[in-house]
Amino acid sequence: MGRILALPEALQSQIAAGEVVERPASVVKELVENALDAGATIIKVDVEAGGLARITVTDNGFGMDPDDAVACLGRHATSKLRTVEDLHALHSYGFRGEAIPSIGSVSRLTITTRTPQAPEGTRVRVEGGAPPLVEPCGTAVGTRVDVRDLFFNVPARRKFQKSDRTEATAIEEMMTRLALANPGVDLELHSDTRELLRAPPAQDATAIKDRAERILGKAARGNLYPVDGTAGDIRVHGLCANPAFSRGDQKGLYIFVNGRYVRDRTIIHAVVEGYRTLLEVGRNPVVVLHVELDPTMVDVNVHPQKLEVRFADSSNVHRAVAHVLSDMLRTTPWLRGPSRPYALATPDPLAHTASDISEFHRQRTRDALARFSGAIPADARPFALQSFSTGVSSSVPAPQTLPGLGGALVFSRLKALGQVGLTYLICEAPEGMVVLDQHAAHERYNFERLRKQQQQQGAIAVQQLLVPVRIQLSTAEEEALSRHTAALTAAGFELSSLGPGDVLLRSVPVLLQGKKPERVCKELLTELSESGASSPLQDAVDAVLARVACHASVRAGDPMGVSEIRALLDGLDGVDLGAHCPHGRPVVRTLPLSTMAHWFDRP
Repeated sequence: MGRILALPEALQSQIAAGEVVERPASVVKELVENALDAGATIIKVDVEAGGLARITVTDNGFGMDPDDAVACLGRHATSKLRTVEDLHALHSYGFRGEAIPSIGSVSRLTITTRTPQAPEGTRVRVEGGAPPLVEPCGTAVGTRVDVRDLFFNVPARRKFQKSDRTEATAIEEMMTRLALANPGVDLELHSDTRELLRAPPAQDATAIKDRAERILGKAARGNLYPVDGTAGDIRVHGLCANPAFSRGDQKGLYIFVNGRYVRDRTIIHAVVEGYRTLLEVGRNPVVVLHVELDPTMVDVNVHPQKLEVRFADSSNVHRAVAHVLSDMLRTTPWLRGPSRPYALATPDPLAHTASDISEFHRQRTRDALARFSGAIPADARPFALQSFSTGVSSSVPAPQTLPGLGGALVFSRLKALGQVGLTYLICEAPEGMVVLDQHAAHERYNFERLRKQQQQQGAIAVQQLLVPVRIQLSTAEEEALSRHTAALTAAGFELSSLGPGDVLLRSVPVLLQGKKPERVCKELLTELSESGASSPLQDAVDAVLARVACHASVRAGDPMGVSEIRALLDGLDGVDLGAHCPHGRPVVRTLPLSTMAHWFDRP
């Protein structure tokens, strides 16, 4: 007798259940997705003891007739597929026909269902994979599935389940994903009679946004902004959060491909890269992002729980997501919301007089003319010169919302108190203190100014070097130069080859005048060599501009006079300081008066 034998059917079902039914949340996912495939618009989920004692899913879908109610218990029995070609153009959540038989093999399962045409319903009972018991019953149109005593006949699996609270939390997270994926469906979740989720249906954009904020919690309210765009045949739409509303993990990344929640590295990388210059290192954005494309261009049959997908052209998907997201984030909508600018409660003793401004302007002009030969473009002037060229801002300052002070802030209206440690700028607002990192703030300002100039004009203001600088490159630096020549050119660096490992630097951005061009150039090439060959052009350009902004900015340890502090504050309005410097460090922090009062036991 041979050593290889076919396993008993009951054992086969339990092995299959091990892949599909990992925990109670897996059962909820499969049953709710079946309800969605059945056209349900109202779905209610009730669980007890974290789903291990009972899971009940009730829907108002089109139900099943007696034959289908029994047939759905057979392995690989499905209404979703008929041919091999159907597998490559899926429009449904389920298609394998494994979920119901797998659940029935490790629980006490009852299915009660009725179609709109049937005068009565059908009830099917299965216990641990045994033959089903079928009987007629009275019931509403739709389907109700009761799963009791999950893993009662698989003690080893039951032993490895978490606490009831942990399992209930996992179910809530699963329902959150399903609710965000299906805004038009009324979804409810109750655990041990306690309501964990209620998501009424939403049809228009405003209602969908309100529903998402309700699902994601109070912290999300007012922090989500719509995004919608297409790139080729790919549509990307959903909601993106204010960078200030971020997380230390990636649990706030809700990514859906053709309505299916997935954990896809390609899309996640595109999203994180889109926020790269807006978030502190180690923080992740919060997004609800739907990617829609031709079903034939995505394979969802690559993971037992369908949590991963494979794209026919992943680079095209990455470009589409990055393009649409970048276009939206560039508008910084969180700076335009209705808000109350801070006004100074008392006259500012450090305010400039007209003569101060005129003299300051004349001095900065003399410095600039001494530093540069020829005319300097207006948008490339040194920071303080540009800020005080007229003495009055030419545009209305954009109020910025900062955590801690409970309002919007106009930096130019802050009372400048001074500098601490030659690094931090201390300012007063009506409701507390504002502390800025002078280098990070100036760097952020310069970066946004350079990026805006590059994107609007295609290049930034450059200065030709009177004597070109010869630079020796390592193999890695030379390779980075060959891959990112376009990015360096767009950022104002003109480099020509003299031979292997030898280049001539002919021009640099105007802001780098007076700096060491060889050092800056080599640092840029080192950074670009670590970014990978597949980095989009704009990402590479941003990396170059960030380095330029860093070198062109005031450093920690540099003394700043009152006039220079005022110039910096005037320039910060309109720059997104709810974010961080291009290299991820915080720009600004606030200290409310209430906190200081608490320190000194004041009411």
